[in-house]
Amino acid sequence: MSSITLSHVKRAYNGVLAVDDVSLVAPEAKVLAMLGPSGSGKSTIMRLIAGLEPLAHGEIRIGDERISTAAHTLPTEQRRIGMVFQDYSLFPHLNAGANVAFGLDKLGRAERDALALQWLDRVGLKHRAQAFPHELSGGEQQRVALARALAPDPHLLMLDEPLGALDHTLRVSLIHELRRILHGSGKPAIYVTHDREEAFAIADRLAVLHEGHIMQTGAPELLFKKPVNAWLASFLGLGNLIKSMSAPPNTAAVTFGCFTFAESINLPEKSACALLFRPKDLLINAQPLGAVNTFDAKVIDSVFMGDYWQVNLRVQGLDLEAHSGQSHPAGTSVTVTIPPEKI
Repeated sequence: MSSITLSHVKRAYNGVLAVDDVSLVAPEAKVLAMLGPSGSGKSTIMRLIAGLEPLAHGEIRIGDERISTAAHTLPTEQRRIGMVFQDYSLFPHLNAGANVAFGLDKLGRAERDALALQWLDRVGLKHRAQAFPHELSGGEQQRVALARALAPDPHLLMLDEPLGALDHTLRVSLIHELRRILHGSGKPAIYVTHDREEAFAIADRLAVLHEGHIMQTGAPELLFKKPVNAWLASFLGLGNLIKSMSAPPNTAAVTFGCFTFAESINLPEKSACALLFRPKDLLINAQPLGAVNTFDAKVIDSVFMGDYWQVNLRVQGLDLEAHSGQSHPAGTSVTVTIPPEKI
């Protein structure tokens, strides 16, 4: 097993940097998810790792082997990288077993077929070895593509939006199975997606990209709870962001009052800052004993979202969003409370 390391990687198109000074590590036997909006550089990084494009600067290594620099790009076929794409790219004229066996051409026929069957068994599809792609469901096709990528014993597995073509219900049911298969393979994997929930569910480590830069890397829970900037906080989950002025210790003044937060972040007095809290943490008409950060608000509207009601509020000209277990009629006057530890 080997880790995959990117060091200060850059790639430009027509003088514009699509990937700007990116450093990343996909650890051994772990799943690194790259998450970001369209145009953030995710697909470019995958093409660089695969050797489909040259570097402008930096280097890429698999273990101790340098596979890409600005001066040299190891050919794709020599990198031993397994790829799974959104459309799976299965050969329509080959059955599932033959699809998995396709990349095992250096083995004898009997050994090739046996290994293909072993991998289909590992992804739970041994009984479908004779089925052709058009006879398989979307989830089954995805697992065949995964078995085909893993069968040649690659150094690294890369998955580019592998569940993007599936409906939401099937994606939810497959994501945990996919994580099990990836961890069972013992290979480092890089999983590219623009779906936040998918990235949280699959990743051991998460890297969020924006405009060719890495905003933050770490455990998914760390990024969600301790984002390094306002853009990342907003991207990782809808949030209420309020511009404020610090008034140490542990307080910040806003247009309609003063907020108290739980942790001292040692801001100088009267420093411009921003407070963020998530909609699910804003309490409506519920004031814990000794509550602070309680303000009068008016309900603009309530929208049913299935698991919760999205309640849009206005506090002295400032619009906030809350997630509530019940609807609140438009025009209703309420109190809202933000616990200090949730800011």
